[in-house]
Amino acid sequence: MPWGLVMAGGESRRMGTAKAQLRGPDGETWLAHAVGVLDSCCERVWVSVREPQRAAVPAELEVIVDGYAGLGPAAGLLSAWDRFPDRAWLVLATDMPRVTGELLERLLAGREARGVATGFRHPDGVPEPLCTIWEPAAAALLRSAAARGKVSLSRLMDGSAVTWVSLDNPAQIKSVNTPGERARLDAETGS
Repeated sequence: MPWGLVMAGGESRRMGTAKAQLRGPDGETWLAHAVGVLDSCCERVWVSVREPQRAAVPAELEVIVDGYAGLGPAAGLLSAWDRFPDRAWLVLATDMPRVTGELLERLLAGREARGVATGFRHPDGVPEPLCTIWEPAAAALLRSAAARGKVSLSRLMDGSAVTWVSLDNPAQIKSVNTPGERARLDAETGS
């Protein structure tokens, strides 16, 4: 069974503030939401952050500090495999506050552990790498891509043995990256 990995190491430049600390309409932080939905279906959940962000993570949460610079979300995934090389990871970005435990259960039900990943595609066909189960087989591919300086988790998914799971509501996996997108989300959820 995969462990959960919340990707909270982004710089939040477009949002202008740490997304992990933003609050939803129920008052819960986006980080707490991501941890909660992963905790509902994973035996163990870790939070991936850059070193300067570590102090902002509640002490009761397990943390993996990114050991790579300039690799974006791939840094978190590679750092997780550095610590646990044989572990599959159910990755969830902290800026996807619409993801539910039911959606993650659907992903787990469709999992093909012999491949590289199990994930969703957006309506335009683009893979969503930050709400995906990444299998240990992906680690070598990702390390090779990083060595070539071509680190795109979406491209890695497109060129690999990925099991695609159908998605009924594409809005669930939409990232919220700017204040305008957050305002639209808040309007949708009534906050």
